[in-house]
Formats: sequence, C-alpha cells, structure tokens
Amino acid sequence: MKGREKIEDMLRQEANLSNLIMETSPVAVQINKQLFRQFIENTPAPIAMFDRDMKYIMTSRRFLTDYNLKIRDIIGRSHYEVFPEIPERWKEVHRRCLAGATEKAEDDSFPRSDGGLDWVRWEIQPWYDANGEIGGIILFSEVITERKRAEKALSNSVERYGELFNRMSNGVAIYRAVDNGLDFELVDFNAAGERIERVSKAEIIGKRVTEAFPGVEEFGLLDVFRRVWQTGIPEHYPISRYEDNRISGWRENFVYRLSSGEVVAVYDDVTEQKRAEDEIRKLNKELEQRVAERTAELVYTNKELESFSYSVSHDLRAPLRAISGFSEIIARSHRADLNEEGRHYVDNIVQASERMGYLIDNLLQYSRLGRQGIRRNPVQLADLLADIAQNMREHVIEIHGTLNIAHDLPTVIGDKMLLGQIFSNLIENALTYYKPCVPPQVTVKGRTEGKAVIISVSDNGIGIPPEYHEKIFNVFQRLHSEEEYPGTGIGLATVKKSVELLGGSVQIESEVGKGSTFIVKLPKE
Repeated sequence: MKGREKIEDMLRQEANLSNLIMETSPVAVQINKQLFRQFIENTPAPIAMFDRDMKYIMTSRRFLTDYNLKIRDIIGRSHYEVFPEIPERWKEVHRRCLAGATEKAEDDSFPRSDGGLDWVRWEIQPWYDANGEIGGIILFSEVITERKRAEKALSNSVERYGELFNRMSNGVAIYRAVDNGLDFELVDFNAAGERIERVSKAEIIGKRVTEAFPGVEEFGLLDVFRRVWQTGIPEHYPISRYEDNRISGWRENFVYRLSSGEVVAVYDDVTEQKRAEDEIRKLNKELEQRVAERTAELVYTNKELESFSYSVSHDLRAPLRAISGFSEIIARSHRADLNEEGRHYVDNIVQASERMGYLIDNLLQYSRLGRQGIRRNPVQLADLLADIAQNMREHVIEIHGTLNIAHDLPTVIGDKMLLGQIFSNLIENALTYYKPCVPPQVTVKGRTEGKAVIISVSDNGIGIPPEYHEKIFNVFQRLHSEEEYPGTGIGLATVKKSVELLGGSVQIESEVGKGSTFIVKLPKE
C-alpha cells in the first residue's frame, strides 16, 4: 500500500474510531477513549485532533517531535496560538473542513515566525460526534523540508549532470546489458558523441550497439564491454581504427561500469591526431634519411679534406726543405759576398722557411685530430695542468709572467692528449698576447655544474673585439701581423675541434684592453 493510501486509511480509521466512541456505553466510552488516545499518541504519523474551536484534543508523539512541541503542554490550547504564523489561506482550509470538506496537499510552504521556511504534506478530515455532528477535524501534517531539499539537490545534480554530459568534449555513450551481457542497448548518448559519430541521438537510442555500430565487434570494443560488465573493472581500450559501412576513424575508449550495472564508454576521436602523428613519423623518417645522407657526405668530405691536408703538407715539405737548405747554405757560406740588402733577403727566406715548416706541422697536427679515435679515461686536470705549467716554466720566467692554476680542478673522462692540446694552446695564447710593458697574468680555475666540468683560462692581455669572438676559432684566422705577435692561426681552431671531439664546447668572454677568458665546458663522465 502506498504512503498516501496508508494515510487516508489511517485517517478513516481514526474518524471511524472517534464516531464509535461516541456511540458506545459510558463504561465502553471510557475504555475506547483510552484506546483511542493510545492509538493516536503512538501512531508513527504526525497527527493532531482538534475540536470545532481548533483547540488541541490529542496529538501523536510524532507530531510533537516534528514541530518541536515536546516540552510544551498544548492540549486545550488553540492551534493558532501555538502557531501564530499560520497563514490565512490555511485557516480558510480549516473552516471548510469544519464544514464537512476533506482537503490535502502533497507539498505546501509554511513560513515560520523565525523567518525560516518549512515544507509540509498535509491532509484534513472532519470527525463526527454521536449525534452525527462535526466535532472538529483530524490533521495529518508531515514536515517534508529535508525531503524537499534532497529533491532540490537531486534536481540540481541531475541538471548539472545533464549539462556536463552534453557539454563534454569527449563522446559518452551509456549502455544497458541485454541477452545476459552478450549485447548492449544504447540508453543515452551525448552531443559530442553525435558530432563524432555523425548521427543523431534519436536515431540510435534503444538500438543495440551491434546494430548502431556494426563494426564494434571486429573493432574489439564489444569484448571490452562484456568484460567490464562482468567484472566491474574499468578498462582502457587504446587507440584503434573503427570502420563500418557509414563511418571510419581512430578512437580511444575508456570503459566503466556504473553501480546500476550500466556500461559507460567515454571516448575521443583521435583521427586528426593519428594523421598528424603519421605525418610527423613520415617527416622524421625523411629527415633521418636526409641526415644520414648528409652525414655520409660530410664524412666523405672530411676524409677528402684530411687526405688533401696531409698530401699538401707532405708534398710541401720537399720543396720547403730545398728552399730552407739552400738559403741556409747561402747564409752560411756566401754571406760575406752579399751586400746588406742581399743578407736581409736571405735572412727573410730562412725565417719564412722556418715559419712555413712550423705551419705545416700545425696543419698536419690539426688534420690528424680524432683520426686515431678518442681514448676516454679518467684524467686528473690538476695533474695535467701542473705538467703544462712545468713545461712552460722557463718561458713564463723569461717574460716575467705569472701562471696561477687552481689546485682543486675536477677529474673528467676524456682523452689526455686532446685535453693537453686544448689547455696548452689556451695558456700559450694567454702568455703570447699580452700588453707591452704589462707582465702577463694567467689564471686557470675549474668547477663542476651538474654533469659538466667548467674550466676557465683568464688573462690580462690585449683582449679581442666582439666581432671576432666567433671567427678566431677558424683555421688561419689571425688578428695581428707576425711582427706584432707570432703564431700560425691554427691554435684556437685546434682547441675548438678537440673540445667538440670530447663532446664539449668552448666560448670566449673578452673586452679590448681588459683581457680575455676562454671557457671550456666538458662532460664530467
């Protein structure tokens, strides 16, 4: 029996019981009154009985509890005195029921005197005395404020869910299992799903998934639905291609089971993403092919250049030896027969021959860099720099210079020969390009930064203009004449190539007239 039918039946029983009491003997009346009072007080419904003046005759305990009246003695008092906030429209209802009407409301607002608002469900019937006259009314009045709030919250939740469901950028489809989980019937479908699948919700709701999407079984998603429905364990179905006689594309699905037993598929159309990935993969493959081809070309070119440099250097040595030998013979055996101008020319030829030999040696050394492979071993930079300083000690004393090398230089994994060439060239340059009348001061420091070792070689020399900071690392790049500062223009090119062979880099910080700092960055391991 439904709630409303129970209430109506209870009210009828109370009205009949009150009429029965009025018709029985005095002793029976007393007994029946007690039974009636006990019935009213203990009934689980919020009920109150009034006389024609709307004064309380009796109430159920539930009524007192619902309206916070347990501590008040209200029997014999007017209903309107107990609840002065009762609106006039309710008083009119009471008058109609006292005249014989029966009225009820499923939800009615009840403004309270404290400013609050309650919602009540009520029903009112008249009761009759022994003479068949209306003796008053019986009121059933249940406070349903919490229920109304819950309904409102539920309504808001449903509204929010509906808005979220239809505003999601992901497609969402809800299915109900049929045929004991062998197939699934579409229960709901959001706007994103309509857009992705190019179909209206009305066309597919109520259809089986195998009918709405005939490629679903071959796609593999139907088996996922069955497993999730049986186990309740969510599954991610990775990017796969779906195709039927109407649509095709790449989909990524996440499948869940609701507490209701329905299965939900949240999915994305990743067709464009897949196309972009394929295009990127294709471009990467083409790029790798181009890089491989270009690398092969560079390797071949480098080999040719190395071979050419070696051949040229080697072939130059024979005529150079002849020039050097004959010029030395002339200078040694026939110097007295020459006038001053002739002796000057012979001296220039001897010096040029020596410089050419030195240049060829440097060029050969540069061309051989890396040809014999890189030997990677732990190298104590402090020991390496100490050896270099010892080899340059006499030269430093001769030019009244100072060479300061930090004692806490770190260890690196590298080729000792290449590292020796790097720092020998840098220190030698620093001791060469100093300002006239200003003794050179060279400082070598080091530190570790993460997985890199940073070594700096600083001087107080002539400095280098900013526009040459990159060019000075090129082969044969010189900024000064041989008369001003000796050199071949290969030293810094050797430094750069050696550092790069070790997987590092080199850069310069310099200002004209204020010295230079060469910063070498090498991998620690």
